[in-house]
Amino acid sequence: MLVTVPERAKEIREANIALTAACPMRCGYCFIDKDSPESISLDDALRAAAFILSSPGRRKAIHLYGGEPLLRFDLVKAVIAFSKAEAARLGKDFFSGICSNGTLIEKKHLDYLSRERVHLSLSLNGSRQTHDRFRRLKNGRGSFEL
Repeated sequence: MLVTVPERAKEIREANIALTAACPMRCGYCFIDKDSPESISLDDALRAAAFILSSPGRRKAIHLYGGEPLLRFDLVKAVIAFSKAEAARLGKDFFSGICSNGTLIEKKHLDYLSRERVHLSLSLNGSRQTHDRFRRLKNGRGSFEL
């Protein structure tokens, strides 16, 4: 993928790519429209990754988030595969991470993340009582148990 980096480009050490606005949660403090079908296209996600990786400097980190990025696990895998290959081609050290609310995690996700050495961050809100007060599912139930 051809990406043009300005001659006097600044180093980008790490960046976040939002894959989707969709989320199974309805957290009281979140401002994103979780029912939006809005997702980044594969081309735009790869173009963003290529831009980040092609900036000056050797160490690069890309974090994938949303909404809930596991709703677009296809994009997670595509961006990680592309980024690893592109970083290797450019001679860069690459680190990747994903931030999830944890409600959709299955063994297949954990197996993939472990195999590909993708760091997993889970967003939680304190005790069960506090978490369930603010981190609710679409049906209004708390999400601590999940």
